[in-house]
Amino acid sequence: MAIMGYKNNKDIYKNLLKDLIPNNIDLYVEPFGGEFGLYEIMENKPIISIYNDINSELFEYVSNKYKNTICYNLDYSEIIKKYDNVNTFFYLDPPYYKKEFYYKNHNFLNLQNHIDLANILKNINGKFLLSYQNNDFIIDLYKDFNIYYYKGQSMFLKPEIAITNYEISKHNFSS
Repeated sequence: MAIMGYKNNKDIYKNLLKDLIPNNIDLYVEPFGGEFGLYEIMENKPIISIYNDINSELFEYVSNKYKNTICYNLDYSEIIKKYDNVNTFFYLDPPYYKKEFYYKNHNFLNLQNHIDLANILKNINGKFLLSYQNNDFIIDLYKDFNIYYYKGQSMFLKPEIAITNYEISKHNFSS
């Protein structure tokens, strides 16, 4: 178990996750959209970025702000399937387990969606960094991956975790 540090605002959170971003990314993909997450803090920008969100109003903003960006409004699983290869880095921030109702306009609504996501990620060729709420069910789903714990709380007042399918080369974490 690695403890990454404290999360009490987005800047600290992004800096904690920054140490988990692999080097030399050709393709950066956010299947769940959001705020274009980690792209801004990447030291080496990817050649192409893929942004997928249910909010198509953000597309023009994202496309204009970030170079070489392609925007979609598709199911997350279609985006992963379309762009999965050994040179892809996925950053995933899905609706949290048992908190799906906090998110609007999406089809990620139940237990099966979380299981499906875990099964997809177990079989991808690319690298992924997954943000989730610390929960026994989620920990069990991803027990075969690297799990990093935060001290601090998410917006739902629960501790957060980061899950990867690769080893990190930086050692800024304590165990």
